[in-house]
Amino acid sequence: MNDQLDAPTLLLSKLWAPLGTTTVRRVLSLAYRDTARLVDPVTYQAYSFEEWVAAGADDEQAPTIQAPSIAIKAPELAVLNHHTPVRPGDMVFSRRNVMRRDRCTCQYCGAQPGFERLSVDHVVPRERGGETDWDNCVTACDTCRERKGDRLPNEAQMTLRRAPVRPDASSIPTPCDASMPVSWEPFLGERA
Repeated sequence: MNDQLDAPTLLLSKLWAPLGTTTVRRVLSLAYRDTARLVDPVTYQAYSFEEWVAAGADDEQAPTIQAPSIAIKAPELAVLNHHTPVRPGDMVFSRRNVMRRDRCTCQYCGAQPGFERLSVDHVVPRERGGETDWDNCVTACDTCRERKGDRLPNEAQMTLRRAPVRPDASSIPTPCDASMPVSWEPFLGERA
């Protein structure tokens, strides 16, 4: 069940513009608190949490989360109910989205050990005033993170493969740990 709760879900703004991805666990929580609606991946109809649960997991092929008394279909899409301060085209800053921007590749050595063996590194360490944002965070493997420590890359004699930049939601690559669902294509376009 935990694997399905950690699966990616595309989060859309109130205007149905892509904001980035989050987990099934997070969008179920947002829907339960009436902050978001869950979107059917075929009809694109939006449902409240109660409506989603009542609809049940009628598609036997759809991934589900089994609760003690019900099966809940894992949502692929969610739309926020309220306006967010994020501009259309901006991606929500998160570990998963940093990994996706960097294509699950260590930005120091180029290794691709997999999503679970990568972390987010602050190019300018927080202890030295570095911010936790798109322009200062990159994906790094454990070996490079340990080697760099609390130093700047040049102090550790390391070079970034690409400078960190704020991505646009239209440039979101497919998730590192899964292929992009077909239901995302109207919002992100087809991905190879």
